[in-house]
Amino acid sequence: MAIRPDEDLADYVQRIRVVEQKVSLKAIEERSGGQIDSSYVSQIENRTVLGVNLTIKKISALAKGLRVPEEEILAVIRGKNLSADEVANAEMERFWAMYSDIPSQCQKDVMDLLEVLQRNHSISARRQRREPFRKFEVAKVKGGHLDPESDRQEEVHSSESPRRKAR
Repeated sequence: MAIRPDEDLADYVQRIRVVEQKVSLKAIEERSGGQIDSSYVSQIENRTVLGVNLTIKKISALAKGLRVPEEEILAVIRGKNLSADEVANAEMERFWAMYSDIPSQCQKDVMDLLEVLQRNHSISARRQRREPFRKFEVAKVKGGHLDPESDRQEEVHSSESPRRKAR
């Protein structure tokens, strides 16, 4: 999640919760394991409680509830952007939080999907094929789960536009 320079903690929490994740205040409380009350999150969003008054324990609970790294919330409170390394670490923490929260069969599907994406879209794969970013892989779903064995290639040319056949 990117930190916006004109955003204070109230705006940030509301954007993450309402716009990006579309979850309720109660969901934030549940995700935090009850470490932060939904009414307290509401007070943060309404600027009744300001970021400078939050304890580390509440910042940690808020981060857990929003599924964002504590460092990101601290950066918002300080009014600073994260460095490139901090952004990368924050994204990894966010990925791990989401990954850990899904059932093991779905975790396998996530790994299969990442392998497909890496195989077709990684910088090293594109260099190896000596071609620009033109191909993508469409994986078929088998029994509700990703089946990487049934992949097919489709080529997309950015210079071509779809043409309608004349009748």
